[in-house]
Amino acid sequence: FYSLTESKVPEWDKYFNAAGLIQKLYSINDAKATIFLSSISLSIGDRENGMYLLTRAATQGSESACNALGTLYMADPYYHKKSKDEDLTTSLYWFIHAYRRKSYESVRNIGFILELKDDLIKSVHFYVMHFSLDPSFITAELMAQIFIRLGNKVSDKMCKYCVSLG
Repeated sequence: FYSLTESKVPEWDKYFNAAGLIQKLYSINDAKATIFLSSISLSIGDRENGMYLLTRAATQGSESACNALGTLYMADPYYHKKSKDEDLTTSLYWFIHAYRRKSYESVRNIGFILELKDDLIKSVHFYVMHFSLDPSFITAELMAQIFIRLGNKVSDKMCKYCVSLG
């Protein structure tokens, strides 16, 4: 951005108060402004403030922030110096909050985390729910892999369950 204004305004810092702008954005009690600030923090490597701001946006009602938090905890489970299971539980917490806010994107992620936690029946339930909203090959493949892990008897029951759902 600086390179775009360099030739027009050589004393950019003199005319632009970045700290003032950030303070004004922070004072706005709106999830979109908070997500914007969290994006800036995460892009410059300030993960602690980025996570704090995403959490703030999530508590302000943003399903996007809930999904982002779920993804960050799931993708980088050792950043918080907790166990993998604790971070997966936190990730699941945020995806469930997104799901409660009618986010269908979170449904497959809930299924994926439940699969990682070896709760395969619940995992299939969420995969089926996601497949009914967005019939994708990836979700069908995830369900098939679980059916293989469960074995024939349980797979037959699950197939009947899936067929009954349509």
